[in-house]
Amino acid sequence: MIATATRVVGVASLAVLLSSCGSNVQTTTPEDPVATTLAITPEVVAFSFLTESRTLSANIRDQNGSPFTATVTWSSSDAAVVSIDAAGVAAATGNGSATITAAAAGLTATLAIQVQQVPRVLSAQQGDNQDAIAGTALADTIIMSVTDLGGSPVEGVAVVFVPDSTAGTVSLDTVVTGPDGLAETVWTLGSAFGPQNLFVTAGNVETTLGSFSRSATPIADLVFESSIMLSRTDPTIFDSLMVTATVRNQGDLDTGGPFRVQARVGGVEVAFPDVPGLDPEETVQVQLQVPPLAAGPQTLEVVLDPAGSLPELIETNNVSERSIQVLAQATLSTGVPVTGLTAALGQELLFVLEIPPGAGDALNISVSDASVGPNDDLDLFVAQGARPAFREDYPDCVSAGPSTVESCQIAFPEGTYHILLHAWEDPTGQAVRTGFTDVTLTATLSNSIVPFGIEIVILDNGTPTQDQAFLDAAARWMTIIRGDVPDRDFAQDAIPADACFVGQPVIDDVIDDVRIYVRIQEIDDVGGTLAQAGPCLSRPITNLPLFGLMTFDEADLANLETNGDMLPVVLHEMGHVLGIGTMWDDEELLQLPSLPNNQGADTHFRGDGAIEAFDAAGGAAYSGAKVPVENQAGVGSGDTHWRETVFDTELMTPFLRPSTFKALSAITIRSLEDLGYGVDVSVADAYFLPAFPALRAAPSTGRIIDLSGDTWIGPRLRTDSKGRIVEIRR
Repeated sequence: MIATATRVVGVASLAVLLSSCGSNVQTTTPEDPVATTLAITPEVVAFSFLTESRTLSANIRDQNGSPFTATVTWSSSDAAVVSIDAAGVAAATGNGSATITAAAAGLTATLAIQVQQVPRVLSAQQGDNQDAIAGTALADTIIMSVTDLGGSPVEGVAVVFVPDSTAGTVSLDTVVTGPDGLAETVWTLGSAFGPQNLFVTAGNVETTLGSFSRSATPIADLVFESSIMLSRTDPTIFDSLMVTATVRNQGDLDTGGPFRVQARVGGVEVAFPDVPGLDPEETVQVQLQVPPLAAGPQTLEVVLDPAGSLPELIETNNVSERSIQVLAQATLSTGVPVTGLTAALGQELLFVLEIPPGAGDALNISVSDASVGPNDDLDLFVAQGARPAFREDYPDCVSAGPSTVESCQIAFPEGTYHILLHAWEDPTGQAVRTGFTDVTLTATLSNSIVPFGIEIVILDNGTPTQDQAFLDAAARWMTIIRGDVPDRDFAQDAIPADACFVGQPVIDDVIDDVRIYVRIQEIDDVGGTLAQAGPCLSRPITNLPLFGLMTFDEADLANLETNGDMLPVVLHEMGHVLGIGTMWDDEELLQLPSLPNNQGADTHFRGDGAIEAFDAAGGAAYSGAKVPVENQAGVGSGDTHWRETVFDTELMTPFLRPSTFKALSAITIRSLEDLGYGVDVSVADAYFLPAFPALRAAPSTGRIIDLSGDTWIGPRLRTDSKGRIVEIRR
């Protein structure tokens, strides 16, 4: 409640009658402001924990209701309950009630404040997590602490102790806290072995204490240290499962065992390794190989000592289980179509295909649709080796057109191939889809590989010789990259003009398989940056480039043409568009990058194929991290080329010496394989690494072609599975 004091002050009006020129004028003198009311805000204050504080305000007004300024003096009737400072900050110091008084300009106002601590934290000061022989008292008494929100002890709170139904008794079931906020009792355990619980409450706060009841004589007790782990959570009917269980002997019997660990499904034993024994608190990791299971929901149980041959403290803690959904998967054979395939929206159909070595040069996987419903849409995914957990991780081929007609070709196939058909559903809700019906899946082998296509679009023509160099470089790369990838049709979702670079045309047609735009423009003067190149649009999932840009400095092309250096330079730049150096970081293949501020780091490319080729080219004895990447250059060169001091004459280093053959090595070709391309290493140029270490950091004699700074840093577009732009990175 707000308390106010009011004083009324009368001020006489002075009226003066003046006579002038036969007229009368009456004048009134204004009243001086006088403090009339004093009020404290807020009107109600109560504290629930010690040290809680609140700033009070004294509002003074004059006889006209306007604010009045005066010095306010604050005081408390009981500073042991509520203190207050000169600024009006009231703080709780003890339970009870105190009256706060504000005085100013001859006025006073009061405010009553109640302090009552509320229990907010209940914790064990002593006695939690003990163990003792069943039926005996724990060595340490149970001491509970009750504090308020500010951490101060709360006196006079009833603390109630209730053991679980099998957890024995306490000496006092209700204890009122003293000034120190503590309550104490003795807990005698029940006769049952194993964990026992004591429930403790104080007001509206509760907590649970635990103890462990042991046998009077040593006995083993096997428990699972953690949840059982599965090698995968989405097995198909062809997948065996590796189940890992970590087992601990929490008993006190030396060498508890031997015992068996059993895996069972539907009550039937499917795996059963034996463990020699465990000492107290010793753990062992047990692996159980579970054979393939039937499709559908399955419950997998792992049981410790299923026959009960080992006496244990607790016999009810020996089972751990996991529920798994086993996926159906069909076997696909080459030349044998699978017909009548149907899937509801969002559903996936899985197939597995085995290809023996040397069976053919190309594996062709295709889907055709007899009904061709207007809202049918199917996407095709292919992965070699282990089946990925998610369709977004299928690396070898993704065919995701706007219909059910899809195809993939795998060059030089060998091994296991997993095939996934997905009834596409638009996550944006823009396209109406209903799944697919009556489609046919076919896999065939042939010796005819559809070539990888590189389309060159010259936006600024050079001389005939210069233009031919672009076509020749594309032809060279097409002999290296083997195997077609699905076309991308942008008729429905066109890439707008200038989305990637100024002057880029609208893309509303089909790209097969990568399109490279070529510009011949002014970059700088002769001898500066010769060219810049890189990808612009990446495919979904595989992340392989769909189109990119090469820009050449018109001031340097004449010299390159005259000296016969056009082709190696164009080959180098085209490699950047295909992803060499420009997409290493995207695929997490670049390690310890030197940029932006770590020059000299042992930057390297960690792709398995490139490392194998590096070793075969004389790099087995190399002492640094493999494969070494340029680490002494700036933006546009560092982290995007092979290291000059190691590779010397290889094509993809930052410097080329015209007098020396520029080798397009198996290392570079296999780095493309690491990016996800199919490649033919047999067409690599002969190349062997120089002796380590190389004698120079960069070519220092003769005429040098400096390609540093040539990786283009521009927009990077990314599309969804249907070709729509979903991301623009720079």
